[in-house]
Amino acid sequence: MIQTLKIKDRIAIPLVLRFLKPGGYAKFRTAEELRRKVELSGEELDYYEVNDQGNGVTYWNVRKDTGREFDFSEREVNVLKEGLENMDKRKVLNWDFIPLYEAFVPAAADPDEKTSHASDKTSDVSEEIPKQI
Repeated sequence: MIQTLKIKDRIAIPLVLRFLKPGGYAKFRTAEELRRKVELSGEELDYYEVNDQGNGVTYWNVRKDTGREFDFSEREVNVLKEGLENMDKRKVLNWDFIPLYEAFVPAAADPDEKTSHASDKTSDVSEEIPKQI
């Protein structure tokens, strides 16, 4: 899966990985490889003018942040999806994680949403007069 990530997404991924359920060695190796894959290099830190304030606040030049393309394996996608779904279940998602969530977690079908629109029907419509009570 090829996905373009912005700096905010790349900073958020290690936080998402904290929400993985306990599992086998392979899952955590995948998580570590994923963390390294999206980590900002020294050149990127300089180019984007990243400034970590140390109190959980990080600034960068958003005008330069056009995103970077990453090719994620199915295993990496599944690890990210698990972390994001666990965040959702625990109700700890915030606006910063929504772009990642929408990119990696398929939208669930809304059972209340109609699958067809009235204009899609080709049958004739009969007019019924409402009955008086």
